[in-house]
Amino acid sequence: MMILLLLLIHLKLIKVPRTNYTTPTIQKAITATTRTPLPLVVVVVVVVVVVVVVVVVVVVVVIVVVEVVVVVVVVAVVVVAVAVVVAVVVVIVVAVAVAEVVVVVVVVVVVIVVVAVAVAVVVVVAVAVAVVVAVAVAVVVVVAVAVAVVALAVIVKSVVKVVVGPFCCGAPKIYFQTKLLYLMTSTNVASRKKM
Repeated sequence: MMILLLLLIHLKLIKVPRTNYTTPTIQKAITATTRTPLPLVVVVVVVVVVVVVVVVVVVVVVIVVVEVVVVVVVVAVVVVAVAVVVAVVVVIVVAVAVAEVVVVVVVVVVVIVVVAVAVAVVVVVAVAVAVVVAVAVAVVVVVAVAVAVVALAVIVKSVVKVVVGPFCCGAPKIYFQTKLLYLMTSTNVASRKKM
């Protein structure tokens, strides 16, 4: 397209006005071509808010689900432990009724061991669930922070494009390409040296 444009200009089929390319009109045109529309910033802000809300909801749901699982596991362990203790107590009562002292001693030892094992299992399960909860929350927090950082970078870039003006992103390139086109099509040698 550039070659075709230069060819048409060279054949005098297109007239290029000799204009001062530093006038306020040209600067306004360059600024209009490089600024980011304000509605884009609004859309980005809305998207960021929605993403943050979704992340918070996901974190809350994960915590609630994990806590429910912890409660169910602990209740199940306690029920099993209570059932074992009741069974052992029944055995002890039967042994005492039969007057077998040795059996009573053995049953007492078994009860102590069973209770100790049940407590150890409950502690291990609680620690494991706590570790899982901590890891899940850490992952969700890291993802939320990453999303927030990316969204903030997009917002800052858009605001900079809107506030800084024509010489922030691409305007110098457009300006110098326009100036170069003027120099290439000009037949005034003195104006070339001056430019």
